[in-house]
Amino acid sequence: MFKIRKKLFPEPGCELCERKYEEHLRKYREYLEPDLIKYFYGGAFHDGEIETFQFDIENRTFSMVLNCPNFENENGEYVNIAFKLSFRDVTQFSLNCDAAVSSLHAAVFLQSEIGTVVSPRRNQSIIMELIPTRPPASGEFFISLVFHSVTIKPLEALAFRLLEESGKIHFNWMSLE
Repeated sequence: MFKIRKKLFPEPGCELCERKYEEHLRKYREYLEPDLIKYFYGGAFHDGEIETFQFDIENRTFSMVLNCPNFENENGEYVNIAFKLSFRDVTQFSLNCDAAVSSLHAAVFLQSEIGTVVSPRRNQSIIMELIPTRPPASGEFFISLVFHSVTIKPLEALAFRLLEESGKIHFNWMSLE
């Protein structure tokens, strides 16, 4: 389902796919929203559980609450931080399932690819790979969005900011610099 990153680690050729994907992002980074790069390029949400998501057709908004399990506290332990993601002015929504999915609300976010569905000069895009966690569902499914803008905020914004500024939690952000 990914446009560039078709092979997953540790298959041969994965490094080439990742390098091509990174080159693509570097080429178009001025058109991509900074939060997309910050949270999705570096894999901040990898293995995060989806608490809820909703597609509001009337307002063309796709929203989800996603736990980010990849922040470390000062003791080196991983902690969950819940984020609300709001994709606005959605012009394309696609759900591709390999198997029957009993509940989209009980899923784990695996990885994503940004800026490859349409030209980043025109719109933003993301393809998300998820796996269901409730039986009898198995396999993987993909959600693909084309949208105009995105907001990514911690549910407890003030507490998150204070913890991050004090160094009590941190994440090793990847950048395209």
